[in-house]
Amino acid sequence: AYTEALGGFRREDEPLKWAIAQMNLGTALIRLGDHRDKRQLWLQAAGALVPALEVFEEQGADAYADVARRNLRRFHESWDALIAGPAAPAGATTQSPPSRLSRAV
Repeated sequence: AYTEALGGFRREDEPLKWAIAQMNLGTALIRLGDHRDKRQLWLQAAGALVPALEVFEEQGADAYADVARRNLRRFHESWDALIAGPAAPAGATTQSPPSRLSRAV
């Protein structure tokens, strides 16, 4: 539904509406990832949340930017556990989250 909603908004024409739909899409993908295909869905979520945060910051929409940052922070904190998996040895290093995500949080 959020993907379809994005079809009705262009970032250039209605940046806040577009960014809100992006943030909602990202949040839904994170939640869906809790139930299946976590890695792929979470990467898609980051791909939706990071540009939404950029728009919120550009538009001075601080409350929305704070929500997007909190979602990205939760994502970032969970990323290492996801990559490491349940059987990772203590002290094992993990991949960093996507670079765009690291810059955003």
